[in-house]
Amino acid sequence: MTPADWIESASALAARHRDLTDLSAATCRKALLDVDRLFRQAPTPMREAYSQVPERALVAAGRLRADAVTSGDYAWTLPVDADLRSWALAAGAQARALDEVLFRTAPSHFGPVDPEEWLCAASGAYAIPRSRVRESERRREGHRFTRRGILHHRVLPEILEAGYRVKLVRHDTTASPAGEQVTMGAALFPGLKLAIRSADGGFVVTDAICDGAADTVARQIEAAYAGGCFAAMWPELTVTPALLALIRDTLGLRILTADPRSALQMVVAGSWHTEEDGKVWNVATVLDGYGAEALTYRKVLPYRDGKIGTEAIGMPAEVPVLVTDDHLFGFGICKDFCDLGVTLAYKDLDVDLVLVPSMGNPATMEGHRSTAKGMRVTFGTRAFVVQQADPDGPTAEQPGWVLPFPEDPTGKPVAELRQGGDWQVYTGTIPRGGD
Repeated sequence: MTPADWIESASALAARHRDLTDLSAATCRKALLDVDRLFRQAPTPMREAYSQVPERALVAAGRLRADAVTSGDYAWTLPVDADLRSWALAAGAQARALDEVLFRTAPSHFGPVDPEEWLCAASGAYAIPRSRVRESERRREGHRFTRRGILHHRVLPEILEAGYRVKLVRHDTTASPAGEQVTMGAALFPGLKLAIRSADGGFVVTDAICDGAADTVARQIEAAYAGGCFAAMWPELTVTPALLALIRDTLGLRILTADPRSALQMVVAGSWHTEEDGKVWNVATVLDGYGAEALTYRKVLPYRDGKIGTEAIGMPAEVPVLVTDDHLFGFGICKDFCDLGVTLAYKDLDVDLVLVPSMGNPATMEGHRSTAKGMRVTFGTRAFVVQQADPDGPTAEQPGWVLPFPEDPTGKPVAELRQGGDWQVYTGTIPRGGD
């Protein structure tokens, strides 16, 4: 699409908006998602023009448009020239106005709701209300539409560009306010070995062997409590069914104690090859702080090994997103977040934090850093990756690496991301969409 094509599309959309009079949430949501799609399809010159529009101009124009939309006037004024910044301001102000009005008036934004109420089927996207505005006005300056176009909602496609369907899962946490420090715990297993069997021309992992694994996990959970961790995560293909049961039971026992320390809010219990529905899947189980299952994530891209073949797992067509009052959380398993040769699910997944249990070598972590950098630039997303070293790799690389949700995912070389012990806590911020 050329800038001229985009202006033609914007003009056609403005004409459709002039015909709108209905003040229902459905109409406002559809109109908002139409403008969002317009910007997502914009050519690079148009995206860059938007980044040059002063934030104060967007704020002022958006407020005027919001007053008009509230009175039933959806029409927005078209620029008289072809200056791209003028068009960016006109369409951008319409997005801000619709965002504001929808947030103030939609009844489904308040209290527990079915996430499907946020879906506009005609647009094929969700407009998910957020309790906090996206970034401060000062920090919004100079960003493109994906970082500051819509402040009160997060827009997620129903079907991602990579072909996966998004599944929203509601979950309550008592997260620290966005922008404040949170602590995450990374658990690894020194000396881990895997037992595998051949299956369908590839392989399936049948056991993870590590001396004192149960004692290690129990100690890691205790360290998470002692460190005041918001979340804890184990790596890919390290949490056997027995260890998963231990994690669940240990977390569940907290209900029966008078421990004054803060409970974990989220636990990603690594992953394991699990047979379900007649197929083997690589499944990561996400638990709340008391051991109840919040969701399961199935790996979408199987690992391919030159010696033992391809990971013999099913490939799901669904990607879950955990929705709390404060944040959106995405998940991936290893190759899902590091394969730079395909369109990954995360290309258009606007979430605050992605949690990735992984297993591999330094090149694997390089891929993770690259994907994390792209998401950081596009949406402001942070990434927390806990990667067990390849059991067949050099022993000096044991036990693994951690990408600790940094502001700049490529700010340190992979060698400096090595975690030498089986447990470490990392402190940082979980942004509210771009902070």
